[in-house]
Amino acid sequence: MKSLVAILCVGWVIASAAAQQRGQPGAGEKASVARFAVYGLPAVQALVELSKAAKAPLGIVLDDNRLCRSEVSYSGTDVQVASAVDSIVAQVPGYRWSRARDAPILLIAPATPRPVTARFLGLVDDRFGPGKGNLQMLLAGLEGHIISILYRKGVAASVLASTYEPVFEVPLMRNATVEQIINQIAVVSKGTWVLRPLPRNLDDLAGDWNSPFAFYTDFKRLGPGVNDVCLPIVGKPRQ
Repeated sequence: MKSLVAILCVGWVIASAAAQQRGQPGAGEKASVARFAVYGLPAVQALVELSKAAKAPLGIVLDDNRLCRSEVSYSGTDVQVASAVDSIVAQVPGYRWSRARDAPILLIAPATPRPVTARFLGLVDDRFGPGKGNLQMLLAGLEGHIISILYRKGVAASVLASTYEPVFEVPLMRNATVEQIINQIAVVSKGTWVLRPLPRNLDDLAGDWNSPFAFYTDFKRLGPGVNDVCLPIVGKPRQ
């Protein structure tokens, strides 16, 4: 299982140093920042920076490169996350945002996702959690469950991380979809998950597993940077 860890390059971003939360911290759309502005940034990077500034979880589904290709600008004071997301996504053709039904998180996705994307996010895990771990451990656990669901085999992974990294707790989730589980991880870590463009057939992921998710928080990045996150995953058919 491959995981790249580096520092997200901000570039051309102006965000308030006095980030401010109102109401429940990290409560998705209820979060706000005193000031947030981006100019000429790829939409996906603008959304990640908004999530980091407000410590508000987001979920982003990439079926193509429109969120990377579309450059957006936005500026506001006393900014509510839902309002900023609406303004940013409105500048990207064919994409929209919605509220998750069972988690305080906003989701950004194509108006009509590809069938392979819907199938992947709709995979059902009969049992996930309860457990504690750093962000990398939680994501590795989810990916292990995904591999087990798709290919009926286990996977062993070694996760090395600083002992100073935050530890998060996820509750027991029964018969939850992949989307519901990754939403929960985003909520507890106040981060943003990004589903990268998948190959046409999920079976092609089995030959050379490459994490379908990138994850961004204000303290860590797992997966490619925003310049590469829209590159499709090139899988290999199972032998």
